[in-house]
Formats: sequence, C-alpha cells, structure tokens
Amino acid sequence: MKCLIIGGGNAALRYIESLIWGNLDIILCGTCFKGQTKNLAHEFGLPYITFQDLKSPTINSFGCIFVCLPPEIKLHYVIAIVDRLHYRGTLVLEKPLAIDINDLHYYRELSIRTEPNCSCLCLRDYLPETYR
Repeated sequence: MKCLIIGGGNAALRYIESLIWGNLDIILCGTCFKGQTKNLAHEFGLPYITFQDLKSPTINSFGCIFVCLPPEIKLHYVIAIVDRLHYRGTLVLEKPLAIDINDLHYYRELSIRTEPNCSCLCLRDYLPETYR
C-alpha cells in the first residue's frame, strides 16, 4: 500500500519510525514552508513531493494519507485534499486534542457528506484492519 505523510515535524518523524518497517510505500509531502519534510525524506531515503504538485489522480493512488501539520493550518490542507483533489481514501489526522471547535464542525460534516475513512489519532501504528 502507498502512504503519503504530509508534514515534516516530530509527528511525521514518529510515523516514519513506526511505518518504515512495514510493507508500505511511504512518500513524504511538504508544504514548502520550513523545508523540514524535504530534509526528513533525505534523512530516511524516502521519495518527496510538494503539496502543490499533487493532482487528483496522484493523491487517489494513496491508500492512506497522514496529515501531520500544525493545528492552525491543518484544516486548510484537509479541505484541499478532500474538496479540491477529491481524495476518498483513508485520512489520518494527527494531534486530535488540538483540533479547534470550528475545525471539528468541518470534520463532522465531512464524515456525513463523503466516504473517506477519517481517523483522528494519537497512536502512530497504522493497522488497516482496525479502521473502517
């Protein structure tokens, strides 16, 4: 399965450390803000793509997307992923305890109006059989 990790901070690092041993193709995606993701990709020898380069066919080739971005920008990217790029796979949102009440409203509506599998996790082990 192909997995996309968006972001390059500590949360992304922890997911890489957890997932790299599995039978997954991991690709890192950066927002070109701080350059952390590109550095992380280089450090682990993983492929790197910028968020701006993602198109609908490309993003829908991933079975799972981990959004490891700061809470203040996370919703902006989730909206782009789901509404602009029409992603319909599994979407994992890191740092659920930091989700703002207004953002929570969007996520609640998202689960009603679309079919993506959306999970908010603190756990960093992705086991597809445990998600619906």
